[in-house]
Amino acid sequence: MTPPRTFETPREADLGLRRIENAAGLSISVLPNGCLFAIEHVLANGRTLINQIQGSALGSGIGRLFLRVGTAGVAELVGPDARGRFAAADDRFVWEGAGDGLDTRVTLWLHPTRGFWLWQVEAANTGTAPLACDITLAQDIGLGSRGFVMSNEAYASQYIDHHIATGPGGPVVMSRQNLAQGGAFPWVAHGCLDGAAGFATDALQILGPAFRDGGAIDPALALPGERLQHEVACPTIRSAPRA
Repeated sequence: MTPPRTFETPREADLGLRRIENAAGLSISVLPNGCLFAIEHVLANGRTLINQIQGSALGSGIGRLFLRVGTAGVAELVGPDARGRFAAADDRFVWEGAGDGLDTRVTLWLHPTRGFWLWQVEAANTGTAPLACDITLAQDIGLGSRGFVMSNEAYASQYIDHHIATGPGGPVVMSRQNLAQGGAFPWVAHGCLDGAAGFATDALQILGPAFRDGGAIDPALALPGERLQHEVACPTIRSAPRA
């Protein structure tokens, strides 16, 4: 008789996470495969999970960073399909890769004392012909306690309001959780220091049925520039093109 087989889901301490933290209570953790696991804000009265889906070693998560190069299509610089090297320091994570005629370096830096983090992307053209490229950041958000968000992600998302502020620096997506979390209403803003050229607010707008069925990102990666408040709150910001 074959003995029964048992499986045990690994606990967080068993995932080999790399984590950076700051004095404002923010922490960002990344899996060994270089995919984001969690962005959290920890205070004495509780912990707020900023992202909606915790990354996994098998399926990763939703948050990712894309590079578009001319008509060559879309490549992931951070995410489950990213290819390259990953490293961690005390206050930042770094991803390096090469492809489509560009060497790339992505840095995710956490401010030491304030409540913000910064993505910086550097790209070097390794060919002789000019290339035009832009960057798209997609970050799912839950903005609630772990139990609240992870017990029903879609329910938590439906209580998130998005406001789009526009100005000289392009659109900024500001998102607020309207169900009180420990007596507070967590919020987060996503923008581009160099000026954003486009935005979306829900993963359905960029990772909809076509992605679910085929698993491939639309080469155009079109951002509708419209607010959608649905079941996967996912502020998405695109940089202006650079040559």
